[in-house]
Amino acid sequence: MPPIDYKQEILDTVLNSGDLPPESSSPWEHYRRSANDAWNLVVYMERNVARVNHYSKPFDRHMSRLHGMVLANLVGAFERFLKELAVICVNELSEFSLDGRLDEFSLTASIAAAHFNIGSVGNALCEADTWLNRELINKRFRKLLADPFSDGRFYVFPMTRQHGGSNDDISRSQLISAIFQLRHTLVHNLGVVTESDAIKLRRILQR
Repeated sequence: MPPIDYKQEILDTVLNSGDLPPESSSPWEHYRRSANDAWNLVVYMERNVARVNHYSKPFDRHMSRLHGMVLANLVGAFERFLKELAVICVNELSEFSLDGRLDEFSLTASIAAAHFNIGSVGNALCEADTWLNRELINKRFRKLLADPFSDGRFYVFPMTRQHGGSNDDISRSQLISAIFQLRHTLVHNLGVVTESDAIKLRRILQR
């Protein structure tokens, strides 16, 4: 094997950035494109492997890992969807920020400087935060979309009747929280559900 300059390879990867797909101008279309790309990967593999002789046990093992990777990508696409929605909301409402509606976002001078060339206050406020916690997502959107100088009544993921949610809304909210926890397990534990993960998932789904 020829020697590999790993430092240079990483630098080349960072410097050779590409353009986002045309769908990226719309949060929904961007999400749908990313989700379909991830899902089609599983369909493609299953369809093509079925045409040739293969050993079932290695295939099942590799497909299990692929399913985990696809699930992580689907959750990542959903997180980006929420983030891109928030960016649009912030850009549209930033002129009304004197009532403190943007204070739910954490922004330091270094983060602002890193996103300054994008030219969007929404990107600067939203890009650095994670969007994988339904309580924080509710809090940010509720304040962002509130009437002037009020706490707001809108919940992306209603968690109780007091949030204005139906039983179906609350059930979906619990499911979203469980999916976020599964994504954490996939990324940090290579898909192994630890005892603490299992306890968290049971608590989430039994609320």
